[in-house]
Amino acid sequence: MVAWSAVGLAAFGGIAVAAAPSFSSARIAAGGAAVESVGSAAVVAALAALVVPVLAGLALRAGRGGAFLGLLAGSGAVACGLVILDLQLFADPIDANRFELARPASAAALEVGTGAFCVLIGHVFVVVAGLIALLARRRDQRADGASDSDIYKDNFDETVAERAGSLWAICAVLAAMVLSIAVFPGAWTTSDPVIVALPALDSSWLYLGGTVVVALGVLALTAMCLASTALSVVAGAFVGAGVSALGLTGSRLVAGLADDRIDATSATVVATIAALGLIVLGGVLPAVSARRERGSLMPDAIQRVLPRVPGRPVRPTVATWHRMAGGAGLVAAVLIGAGALLPTITVPTGLRDPDIYATRTALVAAMVLAIVAVWLLLSEFAATVRPALGVLAPAVLMACSGVLQAAVAGQRIDGVGVGIGAVLVAVGAVVVVFAGVSVAVAGSLERDEIDRSGDAEPNRTIAALGGAGAFFAVLALSLPLYRGTDGSAASLAFPWGWDTWGQVFFGIAVVVTVIVGANARPIRSAALFIGATIGTAIYLASWPLTAGRVADPAIGLAVPAATCAIVLLGVAAAVALRSRSAVVRR
Repeated sequence: MVAWSAVGLAAFGGIAVAAAPSFSSARIAAGGAAVESVGSAAVVAALAALVVPVLAGLALRAGRGGAFLGLLAGSGAVACGLVILDLQLFADPIDANRFELARPASAAALEVGTGAFCVLIGHVFVVVAGLIALLARRRDQRADGASDSDIYKDNFDETVAERAGSLWAICAVLAAMVLSIAVFPGAWTTSDPVIVALPALDSSWLYLGGTVVVALGVLALTAMCLASTALSVVAGAFVGAGVSALGLTGSRLVAGLADDRIDATSATVVATIAALGLIVLGGVLPAVSARRERGSLMPDAIQRVLPRVPGRPVRPTVATWHRMAGGAGLVAAVLIGAGALLPTITVPTGLRDPDIYATRTALVAAMVLAIVAVWLLLSEFAATVRPALGVLAPAVLMACSGVLQAAVAGQRIDGVGVGIGAVLVAVGAVVVVFAGVSVAVAGSLERDEIDRSGDAEPNRTIAALGGAGAFFAVLALSLPLYRGTDGSAASLAFPWGWDTWGQVFFGIAVVVTVIVGANARPIRSAALFIGATIGTAIYLASWPLTAGRVADPAIGLAVPAATCAIVLLGVAAAVALRSRSAVVRR
């Protein structure tokens, strides 16, 4: 009964979203005339809203509770961000750019209409339906005979990523990352002065917040799915998330094709393809897993290289993931290093290329990444060095974000375009993310292979030192490294840019490092803190490397804070190494 209630709520939400264009989502404040929508975009959004509840109902009727759960949970995860995007309709309808609901034809002031309430309520119901589906599963887990449910029949000791294989898992990670990145640039280019199509980072807080939640929802869902053991749930979740994301990206794409005065950007096309990729990956997952159970999908040449367990399909080992992470790290280092040396922006003929100081930090980060990545290709050192790369990956992304911010800011000037250097740095940043994911998978597999029954309690000394170091690191990342008479370094002061988001991401990574490092084995803990120390040093190096971009630069409060962080994180690494030596002597 609870499961059918969830389907009913999802159906109600889907109908409300689909019916919203039929009502007036926005009206001209002066005369009350309704603002029409782009019809074809409205059709795409309506179909996407209705597909998930229909599929969920069919799955539940057929006794496939796992697929039902995944469909509603995946759709609900993306709908959390859509709810925030819907609120932009109430804050400023003319700049909401929801052409499937309302396409402004003039600059006249608008007021919100009934359709906006429909779409907001509909997405809220979709989120609630996903939560109720999760509660229904928890209830089934506690009920007698729950093991007979199809949600649990496909549970194995192996995760879905292991059962589906590395090729499927890599495609899933790439599709999620591409979708999460592609929703941030501007969705359209336009010749209509009424339409202001800005990138998410330059838009209102509601638009930016909704975009961030959509991206985080897709990434978090993908991570949980890869670690899950319920195949049908994961398949449904990918389809549900992909369809829900397609309602957003697909309607943007179709609006750009249907309206003569707006054109969808390449980012919108890529985001739509990525959403379709999630749907396809979810649809083929059961078949891929079943085929791998009958025999490996890997070519014979790869099967001869990887170790094989009789009676089980070939799957990548810890050493394989080490090599993948090291190789990806080297490729990323080459791409970022080359991008730092090539033009970040293009300027009209006859003008001198400006100095982009952020490329200096990116070049330093690329060199450090290359040095660390090489050690992952050496089997005797890979396991020891691996945690350091896991922390350095966010630090490299932070260094890349400064270059990307310069490219985004330069593109706003007439006649200035994105250069090949910025493109290479962006591609390198994506490869760095893949390297970080490979490191995480390798660590997870290694922990599964060792006996952790005798793990000691968290090291309080390391936790205290690391916690203090993380505090100063976050403080340093929140403050500007320097100030000048005409500007300052990036900080948490508004408005935020790509460089600020890079610092936020690295700050979160440092905090996670302390939590994990205090509970890790000594040698792994030391590697984590060494990685955090080097990453903070890369940030501090931005002071002498990039201060020349402002006039009369003066040292900022971030410099002493970063220095304290480096000392404390380095001492925490030393304490971890000392505890390792003590264990060896005993």
